[in-house]
Amino acid sequence: MQKESFVRRYGLLIGTGLAVGAAAVLLTFLGNPANMGFCIACFLRDIAGALNFQRAGFDADVGTGIVQYIRPEVIGLVLGSTAIAMAKKEFRPKGGSSPMIRFILAVFVMIGALVFLGCPLRMVIRIGGGDLNAVVGLVGFALGIIIGILVLKRGFSLRRAYQQSMAEGLIFPALMLALLALLVLLVSCGAPKEPKNLISKEETETREVNFFSPMEKASPDAENTARTASDLTIAMAEDALGLTVAYRTYTAEDYQDKTYDEVCLERVRSDRDDMYLLNTDAIVALGSEGKLADLSGLSAAANLREVVKTANTVDGKLVAIPQEVVG
Repeated sequence: MQKESFVRRYGLLIGTGLAVGAAAVLLTFLGNPANMGFCIACFLRDIAGALNFQRAGFDADVGTGIVQYIRPEVIGLVLGSTAIAMAKKEFRPKGGSSPMIRFILAVFVMIGALVFLGCPLRMVIRIGGGDLNAVVGLVGFALGIIIGILVLKRGFSLRRAYQQSMAEGLIFPALMLALLALLVLLVSCGAPKEPKNLISKEETETREVNFFSPMEKASPDAENTARTASDLTIAMAEDALGLTVAYRTYTAEDYQDKTYDEVCLERVRSDRDDMYLLNTDAIVALGSEGKLADLSGLSAAANLREVVKTANTVDGKLVAIPQEVVG
């Protein structure tokens, strides 16, 4: 009997892994969070949010909608696999056994995946990117497999799945087609949202300036002197200019997969706020894109040292003024 070659035995497995890894890199390049790329659990969470089954990331002031999105990746996977199965005459719907047990198991699979920030696929991608936090998920994944093996050896079974009708098998692909049509409709026909920044306000309205920051507005009785000084400066500006500064605060819970810098870049590019507390890399990137206003004419700019001006000047424009910290 001829021995099966390594390529024949493992070639498809290795090729699939390379293709998925390349897809994760491409999706990250096209806008997916850098620490996600390709994650089925995350994609399903986002679709559930788009259908209003979950509201994570929304609050009364911000309403970020960061995990409410009809994911084209899932639509493509379902429709593509259906088309391939039909083309090869392998589309044979099966099901009908232990539906409630399968449902409960699926619920806990999603809970476990989202607690550890992603499915096993994303876990491996994160480890490959040097994120050692994902190793905790790997340990839990391995323990779950061991427990599953022991349970199966003790006789647990979901029982036999039975052949289903063609109509039964086409329900899920049809649902994906409906989501695709909804996604295209929203993108092509959706009315643009009114900008929320100061420029769009009518002069007769109370003027409000949106300030996006990693910190919340401090209490007047706060012991943190540096933060209180910053807030006092803003309070003085509110009184002098007759406006209100509304804090839009970044929290890891609201934005889940995205860092503060990533969220700042998105909000500036979509004209979400008026003022931002930005890190150096974000200042350089946005200044190069022409997204930041030239602050050279402000009276506060005249008091800056030359070295400070140089550090915050991009393409000849002063695009940022350091936040003063008073001790």
